[in-house]
Amino acid sequence: MINVICKQCGKKISSVDAIKVQVGKKNYKFCNDEEKEMFLNNNNKDNKKNECYKIIFDIFERPIPIVYKVFKELSDKYSWTEIQEALNKVKQSIEKYSKEKYTTDFALSRYIETCINNVYNNETEKTEKLKFHVIKSKKLAIAINYIIEEDYYELDDKFNEGWKYYSFVETERFIKTLNSINKLKEDIEVDR
Repeated sequence: MINVICKQCGKKISSVDAIKVQVGKKNYKFCNDEEKEMFLNNNNKDNKKNECYKIIFDIFERPIPIVYKVFKELSDKYSWTEIQEALNKVKQSIEKYSKEKYTTDFALSRYIETCINNVYNNETEKTEKLKFHVIKSKKLAIAINYIIEEDYYELDDKFNEGWKYYSFVETERFIKTLNSINKLKEDIEVDR
């Protein structure tokens, strides 16, 4: 009797008992239907993810790693199929605004994220109005995050290796908090 390895769980099984599936030109063997379905679902998810990456590559003719990071975060909220459908809906907008307004990959990644979120929130018209504020101090970002209870993005500074910067959506509440913290810091420094 010949043993084979289940492609999903790695368990040894008899080749006679194995469930066989052909995907493309490759043959895979599984110990049961559940393992087979898990593998096929994961394979489909990887294909959708790669198609999303391809859409971005086709638009910019280069990979944009920060956009892929945003996709990974979005995949916690949406399926890869939903992300791909949203990208196809907003592709023209991304092409247009990347050429007209955005000069950094970071700003572009935030715009793409907003467009995808807006597809599912029916708020696409608000996309152009969003502004982002970048902070270089992690301590300041943490303080603002604590006060306004809104997440920020921690990103690598591509001009200074090993440095980070932090981005918030620039809301009225954010500006008020930032100004209050800066005023408090000035007052404390004057009292020294």
